[in-house]
Formats: sequence, structure tokens, C-alpha cells
Amino acid sequence: MDRSISIVEYKTQQAAFFLRQLASCGYDMFAAQCYTDAFAASARSVTLALQAVVGRVEGFSQWYSERQDALRQNRLSRFFVKYRNVSSKIGETIVRARKSYRGPDGEQIVLHYFLPITDLPDVPEEDVVTVCRRQMSTLLGLVYNAMSKFRYDLDDRWHFTAENFSKMGKTFRDAVTELGFPPSGPMPAKCLTNLIDGGF
Repeated sequence: MDRSISIVEYKTQQAAFFLRQLASCGYDMFAAQCYTDAFAASARSVTLALQAVVGRVEGFSQWYSERQDALRQNRLSRFFVKYRNVSSKIGETIVRARKSYRGPDGEQIVLHYFLPITDLPDVPEEDVVTVCRRQMSTLLGLVYNAMSKFRYDLDDRWHFTAENFSKMGKTFRDAVTELGFPPSGPMPAKCLTNLIDGGF
């Protein structure tokens, strides 16, 4: 693969970081607006990174096309595409309302909400953090399923196993060659140990 799956992991962690910051904004409305904008942008980049990294893997295009159709049917995913466009291309924010109350334990709870604007008239009724967490869950499910489905192409720990090379009609020596060692002659002991531990 031209690109490492760690790119997708990084973008996923970035979205999770902005969501954690958003959840701790308290009364700071400006911070809530900034972190929601950042979450929406990074959430979108998760799917873009996934396509960039896994796009050339055999079978991914058809697999992802089906997932894209599902995302287009998902009301929340459609909302976040529109939100990101309004935020990035127009510069508008729809995080404009806040309420606070005391929880059963006396702790102060502060929630932020979306308010509709002309360019985005249909917004979720739930608080911003709840909405973002639901979208994050959708993205994590997508990434998890991709990494499970294409694990032999994305993760060397799965790729360099006897099971995978047997399935590809390849041998132990093919694995050695793929790792950059000559197909014949002595191999470094550490390399041999790693391959044996990995399933050969």
C-alpha cells in the first residue's frame, strides 16, 4: 500500500480529541463553536482518509460504495456534511444556544444546542455533544468494519501470516522476499523468529 492505515487512525483520534474538548467547554460558547466546527471538519476527513488509504485495495471501491449509500441515507451524516460546508465555505456557526441545570448529584451541567439558519434550516434537536457522539460512533463503526474486512491488506500482523500467504498461493520464501530479503541464502535470525511467531 502507498499509504499507511495509521493516517486513518490519526484522523479518527483527531476527531475524538475535538469531541472530548467540546464536552468540557462548560459556559464557554465560543469554545463550543470552535470545537464543533473542528469536529465536523475532522469527522469528514476520516472518510476522506479512509478512501485515500484503502482506495486501491481490491474490493474496497464496491464495499465503500455501499457504505456511502448508507451514509447518504443517514440523516445525521447528511447534516454533518451540510454543517461542515456552512462552517468551512460560508463561515457561519449554528451552535447558538445553551442551557444549564444541576444534576441529581448537584453538579452543574451545561449543554449547547444548534439553532437553524437560512443555509441550514434542519438541525438536530439533541444537544451538540450527544449529536457529535452519535456521528463519532457511526465513523468508528465504518473504520472498524473496513479494518476488519481488509485487515490482510492493511495490517502487517495479518498480512504476514501462513493463512494469508497460503490463501494467496504463496510460500514462506515469498514472504521473505516481500520483506526485502533475498529469496535464497541465510536470513537474519530476528527476521526468521518474527515470521515464525507470526504464524509461519
